[in-house]
Amino acid sequence: MHIVLFFTEGVSLKRWDRVGILPREIFFYKKLITRGHKISFITYGERDDLQYQKRLNGIRVYCNRFGIYRSLYKKLIWFIHYNIIKKADILKTNQMFGADAAITSSKLLSKLLIVRLGYLYSKFISEEFGFNSIEYNSSLNLESKTFNNSDHIIVTTQAIKSYILKKYNIEKKKISIIPNFIQLENFKPNSNIEKVYEMIFIGRIEKQKNIETLIKVMIDLQLKILIIGNGRLNKYLERKFESLCRGSRWIKNVNNTKIPFYIHQSKFFILPSFYEGQPKSLLEAMACGIPIIGADSPGINQLITHKKNGI
Repeated sequence: MHIVLFFTEGVSLKRWDRVGILPREIFFYKKLITRGHKISFITYGERDDLQYQKRLNGIRVYCNRFGIYRSLYKKLIWFIHYNIIKKADILKTNQMFGADAAITSSKLLSKLLIVRLGYLYSKFISEEFGFNSIEYNSSLNLESKTFNNSDHIIVTTQAIKSYILKKYNIEKKKISIIPNFIQLENFKPNSNIEKVYEMIFIGRIEKQKNIETLIKVMIDLQLKILIIGNGRLNKYLERKFESLCRGSRWIKNVNNTKIPFYIHQSKFFILPSFYEGQPKSLLEAMACGIPIIGADSPGINQLITHKKNGI
């Protein structure tokens, strides 16, 4: 079987590599290749993405090698990469944002389409822009178009499935739940690493993650915290971070294979987000066996049972 994966709009292999998630993101597809399947990636990277070909164990890379404007490239993906899409058995999306390019390709070239989403795109947009915004209405239109034009939908949680069934009147058999996976050979208990920090946070430095509140609390309690992540709020929060007690540390990018070491350097993992899908960092910390603290918010309270596997 030949599967063509459409990357999230604007995302490249170079970006995956820069933020440290490349090994984690390609792990599943490398496994499929060992089982005899063919895998091709259609990315939004420019010619730089082709340099990753040798690291992908047989996964073929198709990118924006001529540096076309992103909006035009997205519209023409079906044409630019016609030859490889035509040979595919299944087209698959990585997230909701950018799924419209896969839908166009599926329709024009008569291909089966599997839509995968790790979180509800409209939920995230409503939190950022509000329910009365143009952005929210656009996200609902994209979801409706995507769900109704796909052959199958993969979600990570029962809550996401239930929402789609209720909101968009999709057939129950059309949706499957496949939770986020963890590489347990890497993420496992290890009592031999010395504790350096009281807390560790791993994630994007965005409003959704509630990092500003976390930093304020750490300053008040004078606790050492390790923050691993990058995002739009970096500059705004850097000054506040300087007020943390000596010994705290902020690392912007870490390869996912090195994350377990930092988790085990910390006494607690904390995730104070306002909302999540099914957070991989939380699952990875749980797999490492360190104590967990999470906000009582969607996506987190579905994983943590209070005082049983976390607080």
